[in-house]
Amino acid sequence: MLKGLITFIVVILITSISYADSLTVSWENPDDSRVTGIYIYHSTIKEDVVNKTVEPLDVSIPTNQVTIDGLNYGDDFYVGATSHDDNNNESEMSKVLYTVVGQQYVPSPPSELKIINIE
Repeated sequence: MLKGLITFIVVILITSISYADSLTVSWENPDDSRVTGIYIYHSTIKEDVVNKTVEPLDVSIPTNQVTIDGLNYGDDFYVGATSHDDNNNESEMSKVLYTVVGQQYVPSPPSELKIINIE
């Protein structure tokens, strides 16, 4: 199994605020010269992505984004990724992300908010 797991930084770009039919997924490629591609698993069913029971899109390195077309407005949408080498050794699955097709993009909130001083 590949040790160079991809850092899956996803930017979901909805093509239309009200009626999306495609979205773009991007990521940071692993810093491992043996990695030759990224498998993008996507489905309207989370378990299909988690269990890799759907045919992935195979994206060659150095590409770091792909647009997925043919989506239906209002559908649940799950996406995850793995990296692979020329011998088809595959990394573990990235975090599986979720959105609703056509949902307006909302930025992620900041993390690890702390109160550090009370006077």
